[in-house]
Amino acid sequence: MRWPEIVHVGEIEDTREAFVDRLFAAGLTPFAATPISEEEVVVRMCAGGFLEARCRRSSRRREAWFDTYGEDLRTYDDAEDRLMAAEEGRAAEKRRADAEKARADAAERELAHIKALVADKRGGGAG
Repeated sequence: MRWPEIVHVGEIEDTREAFVDRLFAAGLTPFAATPISEEEVVVRMCAGGFLEARCRRSSRRREAWFDTYGEDLRTYDDAEDRLMAAEEGRAAEKRRADAEKARADAAERELAHIKALVADKRGGGAG
């Protein structure tokens, strides 16, 4: 899945924004308010910052793009969840197998120890 390009207001309006420069400059100066109407604020918010959505001329086409994008995100998240569950399942299976091997190894060592004790009791052991 190709992630959409996100643009900011400065790119959209072809202006240079200096927010970060001003933020880190010695002696932060107050920001000059850009006079825009409430309607323009709503239009900008509804258009969003996704370049692909902004290129759609009608609101119906933008809504369709966002619906598709939302579905893509859900599909990606579902696939990621399934992958994580599979990885957790493999990890749990490995832990079970490792624990079983450790029990088998311990039982083998115990059996060898018992055999050595029996052989020792019979006088066949070295010591």
